[in-house]
Amino acid sequence: MKIKYLLLLVIPTFVFASGGEGGNTDIIERSINFIIFFAILYYLLADIIKGFVQGRSADIAKRFQNIQNELKKSQKEKAEAIKSVEDAKVLSGEIIENAKKEAEILVAKISEESKQEINNLLKSHHERLEIEERKMVREVVSEIIEDIFEDKSISLDKNDFINLVLKKAA
Repeated sequence: MKIKYLLLLVIPTFVFASGGEGGNTDIIERSINFIIFFAILYYLLADIIKGFVQGRSADIAKRFQNIQNELKKSQKEKAEAIKSVEDAKVLSGEIIENAKKEAEILVAKISEESKQEINNLLKSHHERLEIEERKMVREVVSEIIEDIFEDKSISLDKNDFINLVLKKAA
C-alpha cells in the first residue's frame, strides 16, 4: 500500500523532469500530470464518493419504497372506503325497504284496530240505545200502570194484574 503512494508521488517528478529543450510546449506533460492528479484523487476519494453515492441512493430507494408503501396503503384504504360506502348504500336501501314494509304493516294493523274499535263503539252504542229504549218503555209502562191503578173506573185487582204479567212472562 505504501509502495503505491510512493510511486504516485515519484512518478510526477519524472514527468516534470525537463530534457533541456526550450522550444517544446509542455501540453503533453501537463495532460499526463492532470491524469495522474485525477488518478490520485480518484484513488483517495473513490471509496468515500462511492460510499456517499451508495448511501444516498440507498436513502433515496428507502424513501421511494416508503412512498410506494404509503401509496399502496392509501389505495387500499380508498378501496375499503369505497366498499364501505357501497355496503352502506345497500344497507340503507334495505333499511328503507324494511321501513316501508313496516309502515304498510302498521297502517294495516292500525286500520284493522280502528275498524275493530269502530265496530265496538257501534255495538256499545246500539246496546246503550237498547238499554235506554227498555228503560223508557219501563218508565212509560210504569206510568201507564200507575195511572190505571189510580183510576178507579177500571177495576183491576193487583192480584189479577200480577197473574196476567206472570202468564205473559211464562
